[in-house]
Amino acid sequence: FNAVTQGLLDGPMATARVKGDYYGLALNTNTKILFYNKSLFDKAGVSVPKTMDEFFTVARKLSKKTGRQIWGYAEPALAGWNICPFIWSNGGEITDSEYKVASGYLNSAKNVDIIQKLADLYRDGAMTGFNQGAIPLTDGYAQGRYGMIIEGP
Repeated sequence: FNAVTQGLLDGPMATARVKGDYYGLALNTNTKILFYNKSLFDKAGVSVPKTMDEFFTVARKLSKKTGRQIWGYAEPALAGWNICPFIWSNGGEITDSEYKVASGYLNSAKNVDIIQKLADLYRDGAMTGFNQGAIPLTDGYAQGRYGMIIEGP
């Protein structure tokens, strides 16, 4: 066990620890980053967002609903790992630091706020839906249909 885990980070390994003992290995860890389509940004006259508020503003400005539709932000599955960057960037948490309590964290005002902002972005047509037959994430980005995606290894 030690030979396998010595190169792993403490944070991910903590998810497999209960009362000081390990019962598994960390599932995975990856870093999500914002990819943006420079030509769409230039065309819309917007800069790369540096805050969450800027992210939502830019996504709306990038979106084009007439002719060849362009979405400001593409999200294939806003659940699990994909929602975490939004929650954390908005100052929210999913559980307490011991990973034992979700009530009051998962449904906190900060988390409800960011979920509402994402729902509004979808409602406004600036974010892709999760519909069958939607353009796959990397395909839509490569075709210039998506202004921003958040992806990682």
